[in-house]
Amino acid sequence: MENLGSHTQEPIVSPKTFILVWVLLMILTGFEIFAAYKGIPWKNELILALMLAQAYLVSFYFMHLRFEKFPLILSVVLGVLLTVGLLCALIIWDGIHIIQLSR
Repeated sequence: MENLGSHTQEPIVSPKTFILVWVLLMILTGFEIFAAYKGIPWKNELILALMLAQAYLVSFYFMHLRFEKFPLILSVVLGVLLTVGLLCALIIWDGIHIIQLSR
């Protein structure tokens, strides 16, 4: 019987890469915590940017999207963007409705 495991073409990522990504995630988390407790005027934008960087690292390295073909990556990114857009639209619609009811 043929060994199917030996013919897979999955990319090999060294444990060193995973440890480096994990360390970067911890550093970004530390910056987020630091920014959350400091009174800087642009902390929300900084935290959002750091969160996006963390999402990139997790999805591209731990979910292995870095090694996938572009159409798969595009479908995942578009799905996330459409979901976030729909969520924002519903929140804005609900907020407008609540404001109108309170008048």
